[in-house]
Parts: sequence; structure tokens; C-alpha cells
Amino acid sequence: MALSRPSGLSTIPFATSHKRAGLAHIVSAELSEKAEKEGVKPNPNYKGELTEQSIEMAKVEQHENCAIHVNGLPGNVSAQEFLSYVHTGKVFLCTINPPDEEIETSAARLVFTTRSAAERFLAEANGWGGIRIRGLRIGAMWDRSRWGPAPEVDKHQTRVLQILGPNKPKFNVDYVTAIFKKDIDFEYCGTREWARSKEQKVVEICFSSILGQSRQALKYFKVRANFDGVEEFFEVKYGPDPCDGGNPDIGRDMFDWPTAREAKSAGRNNRGSGSEGPIWRSGGGDSM
Repeated sequence: MALSRPSGLSTIPFATSHKRAGLAHIVSAELSEKAEKEGVKPNPNYKGELTEQSIEMAKVEQHENCAIHVNGLPGNVSAQEFLSYVHTGKVFLCTINPPDEEIETSAARLVFTTRSAAERFLAEANGWGGIRIRGLRIGAMWDRSRWGPAPEVDKHQTRVLQILGPNKPKFNVDYVTAIFKKDIDFEYCGTREWARSKEQKVVEICFSSILGQSRQALKYFKVRANFDGVEEFFEVKYGPDPCDGGNPDIGRDMFDWPTAREAKSAGRNNRGSGSEGPIWRSGGGDSM
């Protein structure tokens, strides 16, 4: 599907994900050797892939760890439902492990971009009252598979993408997700769209993770737009993570300038928005 028109699917130089193609991830001999040398033994219950980054993260010190193991979740819980209870900071990764023959509840691996956000979540989950999802109180502890804070160069990344494009009926949430669906397996945690003017519209998609999700989707969209020769009509930005409870820009159009956070840091109160405001199209998302 070319971005500029509904007819035909473009063939672009972008590799289909192993998961979307129904193939197992192949670990090279060099990567296996490096993992063994670093003493990394992947958890058999972890659904992620062994990568250079995961090997490096295995060397993270415990006081830097941002990964949390969550248990006691409803058996059919989705990442979207679980993350709606998370408000202590920006999420880097969320994976759900469904029940097995011995355990009726689900578990999750939740990785924040900062240590402080992880600590606040643990304090809330293990404090008085805790966190309850459908009446079940969840358990939370530091994950044995450690993951460090997001590096400075990646701090602008979030699990939310906002795509600015032409205000045309065919440019909408369904159109964008159909583009993604062809080559990559994504899990969506909410979608919406709104008109900024008679000429422009914003489509926002919230994913379950930055790793392998929003980061990959941003790259994919830019590659396809470039291949179809329509990059001048589109712009993609990371939007605020709804789990980042202290962010004043949650729910805002990031193509406005300045953002609430920028205005505050510059000592300004007037944002000068040019948007007609967010119009919720779909509060839900689905796995693809």
C-alpha cells in the first residue's frame, strides 16, 4: 500500500520480522559464543530474542536495573490493560507471559527507561493497597534478567508515535496499521486521530514497547514513505507515554510548538497551539 494512494502494495527493501513470517529467531554462532563468554544464559520463559543489546544488559549492576517481574495478572490480560495501571514513568518494554498448565495467572516483564520509575512502581505495587487488576492484587519484584536505564541518545524515544499527514479520509488509523501489518508484528495499546486543520491530520499509535515496536515502526514508516516518494507529505515524532504520569504533555499534539514541557522550561505559559484538538477515534487497540 503506497502512502499516497490506496491501490497496490509497494515492495520495499525492508525485511519481514521473524515473528510475522512465522519463523524462529536464528542466533548466529558468533552471538552464541559471545553470550557464553559473558556468562549469559537466556531465561527459557522469556519470549524475547538473544541480541547484542540483551547480552550487554546482562552486565548491568543490580542498582541500575530497571526491569521488574510482575505476577498474579488475570489469565487473559493484555499489555494494553496491564499498562493502563502503570503511571510511574516511561515504559521501555512490556511482555506478557500467559498461564501454563500449573499457573492460572499471567506474568509480565516490565522494563522502565529509568531506575527511579521502576522503584516507584515497586513501591506502589508492594505498598498498602497495592495494585489490583480485576480484583487480583499483583506481585512485583526485581527481574533477574536485568536491563539498564535508557542511554542519553535514546531518551527522546517512547512507545507512542504521532504521524502528521494530509487531512484526507483515507489517511487514518486503519490505513497506518495496515501498512505496518504487512511486514512487522506489532501489539497496539491504543490509537487515536485528530484534525489539526483543513489540510493536516495526526494519527497516533501507542505500542506495548519501544524495543521492537515503536522504534521499529518509526523506521519502517520512514523507509516506506521514502520508497513511495511521499516523505515530504509526512512527519513522524515520538509522543508522550501515558505511563509517564508526571509528563505535562500527555495527550497533546507534539507537532504544536512549544510543548508544555518546553514552554515550562522556557518560562512561558502560552503554548500557541495551532491544532483543532485531539478527537478520539479509538480508545482500544489489538494485537497483530
